[in-house]
Amino acid sequence: MTYKNSNRRDKNETEIIAFWRSVGCLWIQMPPSAGFDGLLIDGPVMHIVEIKNPAGRMVLTDREQTLKTQIEIRGGNYNIIRTLDEAGRLHW
Repeated sequence: MTYKNSNRRDKNETEIIAFWRSVGCLWIQMPPSAGFDGLLIDGPVMHIVEIKNPAGRMVLTDREQTLKTQIEIRGGNYNIIRTLDEAGRLHW
């Protein structure tokens, strides 16, 4: 898609990360080149997470889409989170 070397963050990201931290999760922010926003460590479970703004277009960058495909081909989950409700479901 675009935004190749950009570090643009979705407006809802701060609220979602604050929620996860408030329930004891660890958030590890990734650089823009990673293809996802961060790793969510929830006890012994680690989630690859991309946060998208539900008010905007849900478009993955080329790097995000490539990584999502690579992960899913191998049976993994590339978690796209848009809302606090989705963030809560991923945690529980």
